[in-house]
Amino acid sequence: MHRLLLVPLACLLLVAAARAGEQAPATYAPMIEQVAPAVVTVYTSKAAGPQRRMIAPFSEEDMGRFFFGDPRGRRGQGSPRQNGQGSGVVVAADGLILTNNHVIEGADQIEVQLRGAKDRIKASLVGADPKTDVAVLRIEAKGLGLRPVVLADSDRVRVGDLAFAIGNPFGVGHSVSMGIVSATGRGDVGITDYEDFIQTDASINPGNSGGALVDSLGRLVGINTAIFSRGGGNIGIGFAIPVNLAKRVMDQLVSGGKVVRGYLGVQIGEVSAELARKFQVEAGKGALVAEVLEDGPAAKAGLKAGDVILKVDDTAVTDPRHLRMHVAGVKPGSEVQLTVMRDGREEQLKLTVGELPGQTVASSDPDGEQGGRIGVVLQDLSPQNRQQAEVPLKVQGALVAQVEEGSRAERAGLRPGMVITEVERRPVADASAAVQQLRLAKGEVLLRVWSEGGTRWVVVTE
Repeated sequence: MHRLLLVPLACLLLVAAARAGEQAPATYAPMIEQVAPAVVTVYTSKAAGPQRRMIAPFSEEDMGRFFFGDPRGRRGQGSPRQNGQGSGVVVAADGLILTNNHVIEGADQIEVQLRGAKDRIKASLVGADPKTDVAVLRIEAKGLGLRPVVLADSDRVRVGDLAFAIGNPFGVGHSVSMGIVSATGRGDVGITDYEDFIQTDASINPGNSGGALVDSLGRLVGINTAIFSRGGGNIGIGFAIPVNLAKRVMDQLVSGGKVVRGYLGVQIGEVSAELARKFQVEAGKGALVAEVLEDGPAAKAGLKAGDVILKVDDTAVTDPRHLRMHVAGVKPGSEVQLTVMRDGREEQLKLTVGELPGQTVASSDPDGEQGGRIGVVLQDLSPQNRQQAEVPLKVQGALVAQVEEGSRAERAGLRPGMVITEVERRPVADASAAVQQLRLAKGEVLLRVWSEGGTRWVVVTE
């Protein structure tokens, strides 16, 4: 029986080697030894409170982000703390680390432990992007001899490729599991706003969040993010953020402190067989324009409801998700050519891509411009983080996502989960407005904040 069980794995290795034109290696241990030091454990901590819950290991009935949290954890003799643990990947020798936003979201203390090390290292948050669930950390790299992972081209990943998941599941220690790439381009999973996941059956569990998915050569192809599970355990369906997408987000967070995405200003839908007959296009291809938002880029370009977008420049639009992902990667201000089907005829429209409003403001530097000079990371209130922080719909403002340890904001009592609704008696509608007002404020800053079901005034002293 045991011999029979070994046959499929042997065949799998032979097929993979044949594809690469090489003989199957007897062991992948050398490759794992080379890449494993780049995978770290990420520890987080934040003040406990009803509005500041850790993301549950399996927060939906069937879909869970595998972040390992311990709400009972305490640190020191002060107030109760919520502690969590995930994974991360060193991607640059200067100490840059990729992980998941849901691993560090709301944390006021972040630490990293290298493989085999006894001590933890304090990490700072460079930036985070909830729309893709990507976060970037930085540690002081001097004297550590960091060995960053090599990045693959995730656009070349194919179904059937070998995949290795590396992380620290359940906090038991560095672990590796092997499987294959089960699917690529997975969307509509319901985890993030922008989804283009690599699906794998490599075993991943709580604590693997933010860890590495690597190929048979030890190159990083994805950042492990979520699993599909009806009972909380691994059943062979896991999802990873493609490294190409994660790197684009990382580069913007490092260079500008936030992610800027392209924007058309339309509401779009699928082209079903019934709609295809009515709009005279091929079923299952393109994106049907349901509404054109007033004064948006699409309206200015002459796009109309009922148009079917077939191409952006030379790139064919396969479905609405594909269009959204493609446009998000276009630099705002760029001109593109849309090929649309209108009344049975193809037309070409020139469109200047706008900037998607409502981006996350993310910086952990108390003196940095993006941090508003008081030591906070702010986010727009999305449906997801409203639900997580239990913020009523009537409350408008900027959500406090992180408070820098020892900062002016921490001394004033600001905590993750609070919402800044006014700065110096001026209402703020979102994170960008709050940061702008914080930049203008001099000396002491008067804030109005919502917290735990009520509103109060806070003075941030110098």
